[in-house]
Amino acid sequence: MDLTSLFYVAEVFENLRAAAGGFTFAGVVVIVITLAITGASLNFTEYPYSTENATKYRRLRNYVLGGCALMICGSTFVQIFVPSKNTMYMMAGVKVAEQIVTSPEVKQINSKIIKVINQKLDSVIEEKK
Repeated sequence: MDLTSLFYVAEVFENLRAAAGGFTFAGVVVIVITLAITGASLNFTEYPYSTENATKYRRLRNYVLGGCALMICGSTFVQIFVPSKNTMYMMAGVKVAEQIVTSPEVKQINSKIIKVINQKLDSVIEEKK
C-alpha cells in the first residue's frame, strides 16, 4: 500500500471511529428510553392490557433491547480495534523509515559518514596531544 492510500485509509478510519461512537451513544439512549417507557421489569398482565398485547410489547421491547445491545457491541468493537489517525500516521512513518534505513544507498552513505566522523575524531584527538 502506498503512502497516499494509507493517508486516505487513516481519514476513513477516523470517520468510522466517530460514527461508531455516535452509534454507541444512540444505542444507549434508545435502551434508556425503552426501559423508561416499558419499565425494566414491567409485567403487562397487571394492567388492563390483554395478554396478547402484553406479549407483543415484551417481544418488541426485547427486539429493541437486543438490537441496541448488538449495535453497541459492534460499535465498541470498531472503536477498540480500529487504530486512530495518529497511530496510522506513525505506522506510515515507521514503514517509510524502515525502507530508508534498509536501502543500499543509505547503507553505503552511512558507512562513509562513519568513516568521516572517525577520521575527524582521530584528528581532533591528535591535535590535543
